[in-house]
Amino acid sequence: METIEQPELNAVTTTVGSRFGHVRALDGLRGLAVALVVVYHFAPDVLPAGFIGVDIFFVLSGFLITSLALGEHQTSSKVSSSRFYMRRARRLLPAAIVTVVVAIALATVIQPDSTRAANRGMGIASLLYAANWWMIDQQNSYQAAFGTESPLSHFWSLAVEEQFYVFFPMLLLGIVYIVARRSGRTEALAKWLLSLSIVGALASATLMSLMYNADADPSRVYLGTDTRVHAIFVGVAGACMWSLWSSALRERRSLFVLTIVGLVSAVFLGLVAVFSNFRAPWLYHYGFLTIAIAGLAIILAAVAESSVVTKTFEIRALCVLGLVSYSVYLWHWPVRVFVNQTNTPFDGLSLFCVRIALTAVAATLSYYVIEKPFRRAKNPRRVALFSVLGMVVALGAVWTISRPVPAPATEFSTKEAPSSEVPAQALRILWFGDSVGWVLGGGILDFPHPIGYDSPFDGAQILLWNKADYSCPLVRYPQRSFAVVKQNTGPCVEREANWPSLIAEFKPDAVAWASILFDTYDYKVDGRWVAFGTPEWVSIYNENLESSRQLVTASGAKFMLIGQSDPLADPSQKDDGQETLLPANIWRFGFVRDLQRKFAESHSSDTVFVDLQPIVCPNDSCKGVVIDPKGTRPDGVHFTKEAVLAMAPQMQSAIEKAMGR
Repeated sequence: METIEQPELNAVTTTVGSRFGHVRALDGLRGLAVALVVVYHFAPDVLPAGFIGVDIFFVLSGFLITSLALGEHQTSSKVSSSRFYMRRARRLLPAAIVTVVVAIALATVIQPDSTRAANRGMGIASLLYAANWWMIDQQNSYQAAFGTESPLSHFWSLAVEEQFYVFFPMLLLGIVYIVARRSGRTEALAKWLLSLSIVGALASATLMSLMYNADADPSRVYLGTDTRVHAIFVGVAGACMWSLWSSALRERRSLFVLTIVGLVSAVFLGLVAVFSNFRAPWLYHYGFLTIAIAGLAIILAAVAESSVVTKTFEIRALCVLGLVSYSVYLWHWPVRVFVNQTNTPFDGLSLFCVRIALTAVAATLSYYVIEKPFRRAKNPRRVALFSVLGMVVALGAVWTISRPVPAPATEFSTKEAPSSEVPAQALRILWFGDSVGWVLGGGILDFPHPIGYDSPFDGAQILLWNKADYSCPLVRYPQRSFAVVKQNTGPCVEREANWPSLIAEFKPDAVAWASILFDTYDYKVDGRWVAFGTPEWVSIYNENLESSRQLVTASGAKFMLIGQSDPLADPSQKDDGQETLLPANIWRFGFVRDLQRKFAESHSSDTVFVDLQPIVCPNDSCKGVVIDPKGTRPDGVHFTKEAVLAMAPQMQSAIEKAMGR
């Protein structure tokens, strides 16, 4: 994602043999690539596949780095790995170090204390250029939907590049050694490297295709170095092709073909950026490889001095943006994370404009104060050493700044049953459910799941043991939520193994079930999908209610169904036909509540139903209301602590009434 060092913007372009000087059109292409990424992150509805700008960066990086290496070999018959690593260090580290330290410091001030441990890990991984593997290891689609975003998530692409370039000089040196024993010519080096890069690109793209699973989160194949280096290999192959056949590519007929292919490729990339999306299966089945090849076609046409392609990408605004693209990329994501609807009074277009302005200011300062001075320093060896030492200092700073703070003291713990020293008349309720149930029971939505909570109810009337968990459905069959098929396992659905011991320990008057969201999707039964709301789906849901009822009532406790209220609409949700927060799908909550109500009525001797809809949305007042990040339900589902406390008296009254108190 870095800017490869070239002459100034107004430098004269020269070409000698297979080597080329400054090509302004490549600056423009780099500017377009970073613009795609920024718009995708700031306004994803405008460019739902603007992330392909990253692939263009990968191809450009591979092309330019390899061109420099081949040029060095052509001049001196060798490739210096030490010079290569020094160039990388002085170009990348200073600006990256400052970004990481500042982002972590801001996160410590702005974000919840519970994010410090995750931010510390992400900060260290970013400095060590291992962010992509850290994200894969820590990947949590539910947290991505409802948790706090890391200000350094975008470092994944820098990690992919640098991991590739760790072994790239070794590959070059190995080929140089083989070539030296035979001819020592740069042409032979380019041919060897071309063959290996084609094999590498195909192997990486094939691995991506084989690993991709349409029913799973694609983050592993999207973020993995092994599945993404095909784009860099395409750039390497392009540089070798240019080194070998630059004269032929400049001939009139070849240049005409390059021009047509380059323009068609540009149109293709534009259509992909506008009409595709992150989860489109075709991307993972050689689609990303096709995008990389299209990017290479534009690069070759620009380097061959195609007048049409050159003029297209020599727009001054794009060229200037291309020069500062590395700094823009570094700073745009922290700006997006910290400057949002919750922290500022801005929304929509005004928020977009504020983010653009702040990114421009931060990137300009980074480029002129940090990036450019270090890259132009007269003693590159000293600068590289200073950069490495700076990274060591930054690691220590990140470790210190993001030191986790002790969790706030809470009245109760999920690990131990509440004390029995309460008035005899108090209702003892063992509380199960999902994250909404956890919040309604006095918990705070943090990651990882907290172990402490403060009951919102009057302790003299209700003694609550909150055992609700995140992403907790009633039915154990796989279901698709947030565009990912989730295999429902663990304590949440393994009630037969977990509930009896907890019931025996706490001896509750009632066992409450407070979860709806993750039972508003289709179920996958024996390899086929059972559509939500169909008779078969209803039968499956009722069977699980019945098995839970029997489990609870065997102890003498009552089974309490908490009918969660309708969520607020989230128009930004991507419509894959399943997302319940879409305005058209919110009816599903009411459908499940009706099932719970009817089940309780048909088992009235031992099952009760508590309807939260009249409390949260009296007279259907939530209908048509969209998410307000500063409201009582910032994400449309989970309530703020203040909102829960405000509703608690009504919830308590409804619970007591259902229990005959």
